[in-house]
Amino acid sequence: MLTTYNHYIRLDENNNIIKGFSDGFFEPEENDIIVNENTTERHFMLFGETNPSLTDINFIPLYKYEDGEITTRTEEERNADIVLEPYISNIVLTTDKEEILSNGEDTATITININGSGIDELKCYLTINGEAIDKMIFTGEPIIKEFVAEENGLYNIAIHALDITQSIFIEAKESI
Repeated sequence: MLTTYNHYIRLDENNNIIKGFSDGFFEPEENDIIVNENTTERHFMLFGETNPSLTDINFIPLYKYEDGEITTRTEEERNADIVLEPYISNIVLTTDKEEILSNGEDTATITININGSGIDELKCYLTINGEAIDKMIFTGEPIIKEFVAEENGLYNIAIHALDITQSIFIEAKESI
């Protein structure tokens, strides 16, 4: 029997696409939108490209979802997302485990702290191996995220805010 997959997108509050994935790797959330059904392609596809970048180098979303269609955001729309932020002195990214298992039971808990002046609210992005995973608003309290490895190997987990990036590496040695 041929295995088929569904491909999904996840949107932010402005209908910008912030994540694209296949149910071959990730479990969709309630508000995720199916864009390709019953495909034999295990990896996410968009416009004929496998696992395309969904953000520019500043982690600004490149695509939006409007009226049931995926379209490219204009330069004007992307530029509107670039705002002046407070000064950041440093980002502290920690995890409670050096090594995690990918069996769904053992997760790494990542704690994000951003230090600086004038930080009441700050947009930041979480990436795993360079792929934008989540856009978050930092309001002064630590952000806590759980991470479960899908495959064995080394994962580069990074938080990006303004022009400062902090990374940690987590190794998964067990597979599902």
